[in-house]
Amino acid sequence: MSACCASSTRSGSAGLVAKGVRELRLAIALGDISGIDGALKTLRGTSIDRTALNGLEDAAKAGRAKGIEEALERCATGHSFAAGTEVLMASGAVKRIEDVKVAFSGAVASGPREADRI
Repeated sequence: MSACCASSTRSGSAGLVAKGVRELRLAIALGDISGIDGALKTLRGTSIDRTALNGLEDAAKAGRAKGIEEALERCATGHSFAAGTEVLMASGAVKRIEDVKVAFSGAVASGPREADRI
């Protein structure tokens, strides 16, 4: 391989490393687990220094843990309806789900027409 082509290959690989690192940082900041995995896959296919890759994998593990923790917190809030979902109150009035308070009686407007304690 000529020096020109070898240099081009190295700079192309460096570009992939830089792109992979940017994608990994963004995915970690967003807690995007699949993005983290995709960025690591990209980086593993480059000529990145093994020590640097180990450090990025450690950061990725912490990012995954953060992403999982945040996802679990979102699930644990008890929200099962999207904001704006209309609820038919026992009185016949319709309220948005976010305006319904504990102990009101009603049913989801698009669901069964039974009164349930909310």
